[in-house]
Amino acid sequence: MSTITGARGSSIRRHFIAAYTMLTSTSRSATPDMRIWMLRTTTLQSAPVAMGSVMTLFAASLTIALTGQRWPLAWALVDLAATTVRLRGIFKINAGRAAASELEFEHAVVMLGGLVWVALFGIGAGLMIATGLAPLMMLAALNATGTISLIATRNAATPRYGVLCMMLCDLPFVLAIASRGEPAMLSIAGFAVVLLIGLCAVVMQNNKLLVRKYETERMLIDSAHSDPLTGLSNRKALDRLLTDQAGRGSEPASLTVLCLDLDGFKSVNDDHGHAAGDHLLKVVAERLRHELRKHDDIFRIGGDEFVCVLRDVDSTTTQAVAERIIAALSRPVEIGAERPVAVGVSIGGATVDARDDAATLLAKADGALYEAKRSGKNRYHRAVAPPPHPTRTGA
Repeated sequence: MSTITGARGSSIRRHFIAAYTMLTSTSRSATPDMRIWMLRTTTLQSAPVAMGSVMTLFAASLTIALTGQRWPLAWALVDLAATTVRLRGIFKINAGRAAASELEFEHAVVMLGGLVWVALFGIGAGLMIATGLAPLMMLAALNATGTISLIATRNAATPRYGVLCMMLCDLPFVLAIASRGEPAMLSIAGFAVVLLIGLCAVVMQNNKLLVRKYETERMLIDSAHSDPLTGLSNRKALDRLLTDQAGRGSEPASLTVLCLDLDGFKSVNDDHGHAAGDHLLKVVAERLRHELRKHDDIFRIGGDEFVCVLRDVDSTTTQAVAERIIAALSRPVEIGAERPVAVGVSIGGATVDARDDAATLLAKADGALYEAKRSGKNRYHRAVAPPPHPTRTGA
């Protein structure tokens, strides 16, 4: 029985997150990186949530005072429950107390809880209109208009979610006004629909601007982290990658660094000019891309120095990759001279250790590169891992 209940709960959870994903994604935020960036702009702020609950409590209290009806009490209690759940999620996420595996679910609870809140708010505004009392009708109009305007300004990153929220808030209010049948009320209902359509257009337009801002930021980041000659990533990008990856002791053999230095490149520059040298570097970059896997990384860190970062490889595979690189880069290159030129490459390799930081890992690979050059060039040398610290035993 518990297994069935657990499976059912897991299925509900999956559908819950699927609904959240659909509402917070668009074709414009299709890539994972863009979607994460867009969701971060939808800041989780407690003040608007709390203010919305205050508006509900005031509207419910005034309705009870003027009509003596009890339905506003139920409205207020359900609103308080929904607001409590949303605020709990916001505080948990912002305080960093949500586990990585639970972060998406917690965010989904907050966002989808917002749908519940606006639906209740819209229904409450419609019921206030139905009372026919001028103060309550005026307050309902102010609340509905202000709420959909606030939604439009805060949900450019999630336009589907924003549009649905505005519809849930505005349509009960519009139907309540239209149901009164008075020409003036019908005009107001029509205006409310036009306002809703206009605010939906604002959300979509702001989403386009937000996507453009993301693309501009990505372009600037890529430009700052790429080598303009070869199109490879540069030293800054390498430092960032190694800082993120090195020193993670849970998988000490998951990252291997190869430092490459071309043998004989200086003579190409001296004999044929820098234009020939630049062409040779472009060919080297292309051959490296061909020899490595798609999920490995290649960097040009300066001059004729390159670094390759391999993931999830053992020493045998690394040796084979290094030998393929040496064979590929040793092939002659046409540079427009009387005959092709050829260079070699020396390679030093090191695998990340639980004790390594980025600088230590690079230093190990660079030391291995020096050994490869000292022992004859155009070859691969692997840094030998230090022996583990001896375990001290008590006397």
